[in-house]
Amino acid sequence: MLSDLQKKLVEEKGSALFVTLLLVILVFTIGIAILELTGTETKISHNQKIATQALFLAEAGVQMAIHQLELDPQWKAGYRNYPLGKGVIKEVKIENKLYSVRIESQGEVQGVGRRIRTDLTKIPVPFVYPLITGNLVLRPGANFKIEGDALHYGNFTLTNFAELEGFFLVDGLVLLDKGIVKGTISATGPILVNDEAQVEGTLVSGENVEINDDLPGESEAHSSIPILMPNVPVEPDLNWYFQRPHFSIEEPVVFIEELVSGIHVASGDLTVMVDESGSPFLGQIAVVVPGTVRISCNLIPGDSLSHCIFIIAEDIIVEPGVTQISGALLASGSIQVMGGSFNKEFYGTLQAPLISMPPGTTRLTYYPLAGNHLVKRTQVLFQVTDWLEVMNW
Repeated sequence: MLSDLQKKLVEEKGSALFVTLLLVILVFTIGIAILELTGTETKISHNQKIATQALFLAEAGVQMAIHQLELDPQWKAGYRNYPLGKGVIKEVKIENKLYSVRIESQGEVQGVGRRIRTDLTKIPVPFVYPLITGNLVLRPGANFKIEGDALHYGNFTLTNFAELEGFFLVDGLVLLDKGIVKGTISATGPILVNDEAQVEGTLVSGENVEINDDLPGESEAHSSIPILMPNVPVEPDLNWYFQRPHFSIEEPVVFIEELVSGIHVASGDLTVMVDESGSPFLGQIAVVVPGTVRISCNLIPGDSLSHCIFIIAEDIIVEPGVTQISGALLASGSIQVMGGSFNKEFYGTLQAPLISMPPGTTRLTYYPLAGNHLVKRTQVLFQVTDWLEVMNW
């Protein structure tokens, strides 16, 4: 028989064992919960990482589509099952309308997907450069100021104590013999600077810059920098205009106020004039001349946002009394701007294999022109107006 003390000790041992078992079960349960929580957090983190990768793939699909649209504004083929990185761009759908584009792009990684919907607005821009030429000639005393990126396909020489100001991109060699350069000249070939040339800006060459004298303190010269030239034609295609529906100009003289919106094709050499009132032109007008056109008047639109004029010819001569032209002058041969006692202002684009500028100050400013349907090879800019993640799975 157990004594009362022994019975009490046995009961206490039983209670202690029960409490110990409860503590062990509690610790085990907490451990299991922590492991499950850690696993859940790891899984959530992993899924979030995959979802982010899928979102990046969807964004990549949008960017690929925008790139294709820049190459072909009418593109609408899209993509399907395009492998990229650790996942796949499942589908890129294009809804290409007249003035807008909708892109839906789906990215997927390990079964986790994201989709992005993007709306773009089409902005037609006939020209994005103020000057496109193969031979720019600045006559003695010329002060030519360019606002915008000018393209020169071929070697460029600055002489005759002329002055060039702006951003000039040259596909070839640059020789600065005399004169003054302000702004930037970037060339795919070498840049040679003689003692009588003055540089107040930056010279960048894909090969090397050779300078006979030190540059001023704020000027810079950089060699062996890759220079890329855009693929832009120097000459307009006159035949393209002849084949379009057009109005005929039979007389050798035309008054700009008489022209309506559309393409007007002359039968031969032409002189463009205004009447005595000097009224601005109205509409979107293209004048095409299979010969030489002489511009003897200012060409000023009634509204620069909606009215424009394009002069397309073999050769274009801007007479001395002209001080302002808003529009584009496109020549398959040459553009010659004659001198005069007044400063000249051009708003738009000059494009020709040979462009000759007169003594005195001439300012050329890039301006986006309306009337994109009147010119060949227009460019389209795409502006993102909406960007939305529309579905997860």
